[in-house]
Amino acid sequence: MQKDIKTKSEKLELLLDANKVLTSTLDLDRLLKVIMGQAKRVVNAEASSLMLLDEAKKELFFDVTVGGKGEKLRQIRLKLGEGIGGWVAKEGKPLMITDARKDPRFFVKADEVTKFRTKSLLCVPLRIKERIIGVMEAINEVGRGYFVDEDRKIFEAFASQAAIAIENARLFQNLKREKEKIEVVFSGMGDGAVVIDAKLNLVMLNSSAKNFLDIGSKDYLGKNISRIVRQFKVFSRWEPKKVAAPGSSLTEFLTKEDKVTTFDLTRKRPKTFVLSGIATRIVDEKNRVVGYVMIIRDVTSERKEEYLKASFISSLSHKLKTPLTCISGYMPLLREKERLSKLDKVGKNAVRIIDSQGKRLSRLINELLGFSLLKSEALELARGKESLKSIVEMSLKKLALKIRRGAKIVVGNSIDKVPPVLVDRAKVQEVIQNLVENAIKFNDKKEKRVEISARLLKGEKFIRVEIKDNGPGIPSEEREKIFSKFYQIEETFTGQVEGAGLGLAVMKQVVEAHGGRVGVESRPGRGSKFFFTLPKVLDKG
Repeated sequence: MQKDIKTKSEKLELLLDANKVLTSTLDLDRLLKVIMGQAKRVVNAEASSLMLLDEAKKELFFDVTVGGKGEKLRQIRLKLGEGIGGWVAKEGKPLMITDARKDPRFFVKADEVTKFRTKSLLCVPLRIKERIIGVMEAINEVGRGYFVDEDRKIFEAFASQAAIAIENARLFQNLKREKEKIEVVFSGMGDGAVVIDAKLNLVMLNSSAKNFLDIGSKDYLGKNISRIVRQFKVFSRWEPKKVAAPGSSLTEFLTKEDKVTTFDLTRKRPKTFVLSGIATRIVDEKNRVVGYVMIIRDVTSERKEEYLKASFISSLSHKLKTPLTCISGYMPLLREKERLSKLDKVGKNAVRIIDSQGKRLSRLINELLGFSLLKSEALELARGKESLKSIVEMSLKKLALKIRRGAKIVVGNSIDKVPPVLVDRAKVQEVIQNLVENAIKFNDKKEKRVEISARLLKGEKFIRVEIKDNGPGIPSEEREKIFSKFYQIEETFTGQVEGAGLGLAVMKQVVEAHGGRVGVESRPGRGSKFFFTLPKVLDKG
């Protein structure tokens, strides 16, 4: 009796030692060999094997064996229910057999392949909660020649811990593999990528980011992002005159409640260098911020080019104004001569053409001047608490003449229900006028219809304004391009009207200056719905 108690005590000690060993590695191949080595020890077996479940094919395969000539078993796969291992995996129950060859479920081919003779067998499932991930076998008990119930209990306890260790190693292996993939993509990006934690300390960055931020070989991991960008000034992307304090100001941008934040990092010395940045908040399942991912890219050349283009457009427009003023100044005199019939038919027609084209040129120049002003740092917003309904009504009042030419405008009741917006009234009014005017002039249908509505975005601080028409619609490949400056869809599709192609570009600039965004939903032949968002007035307290 004393000998049995001692044996049991020794096996429990072996089990505890084995469980400790299972936590020694997360390398799956090494872990499986460790498991099988310990499996032999805890039940005093001659050999052991482990079969994992291929869940896709519903088959068991010998992943690792210890003892005998078990390596050849790797070539064998068992379907669920096939062999003793297949039966255990299918039923989810342990099986203890004194003489395996007398059991009809025994898979004799395993012994034939390995030239190993199986006598007694103990097989238990590897289980994670209710999911079977494989089975583990102990073969031929060395002492008494067969396994007993005590061995089964100890082996099941060991299998339970082994299954957890295998699953953890698999998860770690998958995580490591995904991490390696991300690192390959991360390091190969032309744009700079920076990962920081919730406390704004640097976690990871790629080589492009190191070059952009001039980090070099210094170890900045764990350092606050404000220290890393201290040589840069941070600018709000849409309020360029609003310059935040150097370095630490990036914290203010990142800790805003916006999920995505855009900004510019500018360094003046030793030469001008501009980085465009976009930061995305990473949150957990409880919506707690766990970090940020920043993508930065060098836009120095683009910013210089934009400045030169804006300067050129502004200069050219002003120079064109002078001769145009002269043309416009003489038009009343020519009109008077036409009225007094002092011009022949050709002369009268020439006057009408000069007058029409002069006005057209004037409109185009005014568009160019307006756009160059928006693109310059002179763009300032005179924000105030405004009623969206009032802005819409004034916009439609200014378009009254165009609306009377056969367009029906429907203003939804939703306009009355949204809260006030914090906007530059005049600029938002121009945005609405532009969209409504486009909806009319690009619509070739006899009955033109425009619907205006608005709604408060759920859980956000913005109001979405929608302007829907029954026009020709916009092809999918054109939807992003239409917000680019000087772009218009082909005449064959829209029945193109005169214009510089700046209206939607101006709209985009104004809306984004307010912190909103623009977009369009459309299908050819089914009309278009343009939308933009504006910040609502926040409640105090």
